[in-house]
Amino acid sequence: MELEIKKSRIIMDIISIFILIAYVVLWLIFSYNVILPWGRTLFDGLGDWFSDQGPGALALIIPLVFVGLGIFILIITCILGPILLFVMVIIFIILSLVAKKKWMCVIVIIYGFISLSILPAITSILILEDNKINIYNMKKEIIDKPEE
Repeated sequence: MELEIKKSRIIMDIISIFILIAYVVLWLIFSYNVILPWGRTLFDGLGDWFSDQGPGALALIIPLVFVGLGIFILIITCILGPILLFVMVIIFIILSLVAKKKWMCVIVIIYGFISLSILPAITSILILEDNKINIYNMKKEIIDKPEE
């Protein structure tokens, strides 16, 4: 059984997609202005410290490489992690509108209330309510009448 989705629910999901795109743009701006300069100063500080050590710095190359890789991975994770999460949610919202499956709406509801992206969650609740599907009895409903 596919869900019937009203135009108003599609509009609400489109608005939530635009809000998530705004989050991505704001995170890129924040990353460019805050996280990347912090990383540059950190790497410059490590470079100055490394050059001050003189010949003894040769013994510190391996630990310094691991520290540098760790900091680099941390910076990349701080920048790309949230962006990839927002992009994944945008794709999942679009897929849930196209596939019209109950379980996709439930996943959007759970994610929305955990991450405080409430608009897609409320939209999914309204979609399930429009189709007269009770979220709490869904498990029993699936066991009693499996979808074909």
